[in-house]
Amino acid sequence: ARAQFESTYRRFEEMSLLLVCVCVGFLAAASGEEGARLLASKSLLNKYAVEGRDLTLQYNIYNVGTSAALDVELSDDSFPPEDFGIVSGMLTVKWDRIA
Repeated sequence: ARAQFESTYRRFEEMSLLLVCVCVGFLAAASGEEGARLLASKSLLNKYAVEGRDLTLQYNIYNVGTSAALDVELSDDSFPPEDFGIVSGMLTVKWDRIA
């Protein structure tokens, strides 16, 4: 179980880095264009990740574009249900509009 937890946590770190890289890539590609541009981040708020203890995550989404983003969905599939249980919050959320 410990090896599986460590493997899943490494995957979480890789997905977090990928999320930031993708967002930066979108911003770089969209520079000079008009419209909505979203910047998203995911942060682990715990000082240490300990097996058997809750992980607290924070997601931030910012619209740095010139118009509102419509029908936005944030979905995080980096926590397999066979390895993690959700204590509170959601892994998929939707917004009609982000100004």
